[in-house]
Amino acid sequence: MNKLDFKEVLDRNFLGDWDLFKIVTDTFCDTVPGQLGDLKAAIASRQNKRIKETAHKLKGSVAHFHHLDPITTAKSIEEQWQNPNYPEMEASFIRLNGEILTLMADLKTICSAK
Repeated sequence: MNKLDFKEVLDRNFLGDWDLFKIVTDTFCDTVPGQLGDLKAAIASRQNKRIKETAHKLKGSVAHFHHLDPITTAKSIEEQWQNPNYPEMEASFIRLNGEILTLMADLKTICSAK
């Protein structure tokens, strides 16, 4: 399991700017639950193009934090849009949801400690 390396993320993506990190983190934590809901609904309704677009958006959102597990899982869902295996997508979504919830908890812990 990939662990969030706060120091690396802060230095690499935010040039050490705590305020910018906090703004991006707050935005991430506010918007990602809706994106997860959209992806779950797209998978349930088998809307392949929407699955691809939503998984891609989630992958980009997580990329700010260099957390590889959810990036890899979102990418696997995104890449299945033309030849979908829905039971596999549903299992991947469950994994992605857990990975993102873990990331959000880590981010909230970091933000509350500062």
